[in-house]
Amino acid sequence: MRLIVNPTSRAGRGRDRRAYWTRELQRRQIPFAIAESLSEGHAAELARDAHEPVVVAVGGDGTINAVMNGVLASTRPKTLGVLYAGTSPDFCRFHRIPFSDPAAALNVLLAGHVRTVDVAKISCADTPPAHFACGCNVGLGARVAAFANAHRRHLGDAAGTALGLLLAVGAHRRFTAHLDLDGSPLTLSEVNHILILKNPHIASGLKLNLPLTPDDGALSVLALHHLSRMALLRLIPDFYSGRAADNPAIFRRNCRTVKLTTEPRQAVEFDGDPHGATPLAAELRPRVLKLICEANHA
Repeated sequence: MRLIVNPTSRAGRGRDRRAYWTRELQRRQIPFAIAESLSEGHAAELARDAHEPVVVAVGGDGTINAVMNGVLASTRPKTLGVLYAGTSPDFCRFHRIPFSDPAAALNVLLAGHVRTVDVAKISCADTPPAHFACGCNVGLGARVAAFANAHRRHLGDAAGTALGLLLAVGAHRRFTAHLDLDGSPLTLSEVNHILILKNPHIASGLKLNLPLTPDDGALSVLALHHLSRMALLRLIPDFYSGRAADNPAIFRRNCRTVKLTTEPRQAVEFDGDPHGATPLAAELRPRVLKLICEANHA
């Protein structure tokens, strides 16, 4: 196997976990190679070009996304493994991969149970096509992610995300969204925010009670619209409990393909990092990613 390591994950505090994992692999005489990534693009290249059949992302959700994109772009069949060393384990929560216990994470990886899961392919303005496994946010999300990424080292993940969300709500402007969901056009006015989700865990404890599973062949699209800033602030606790998905003020529909244009253009974020802007197109790719996870995954 090849470990692709983000040396700056968890603001550099992930190094203790990495040291533990490498010691354990050596102690158990498990063959492995290791490479440090210099950027997300570099991590994707390392994964794409690796000769090993198992490529392991060692970092947070951004590293997982980059390594996953490299695995999917490779001409060689590869399986993705994860040793989590980040701050907001949304991917691991959904896919039942241990994230708080380094020993449990390594045991799951070495057990080697593989499940094929869905991802979404996305094309945005100003960026090359890519894939996401968690979710895409249009509007508030890119501002929140940028703030959290810049300040979580000092504020912590939960506090950085919460403060970023409050600031984004205060600064946001509503927009018009032209959607095409599985070929059905729809226009929404006075839109606050749009989510395109494969994973009900959004970020840092934010979640939605949605009946999504890793291989169900569905994306869930939600749109917050016609909400004042005060109404958005009142809704925030429901995003921590998951109840916001049931709010009648939120548009919600499952689909496999999404096309979105906005007036004016909006920033786009997926899997924890900003990526370009609208217009965008997203398409579910069912069961294309081979992933090592717990054997008793429901």
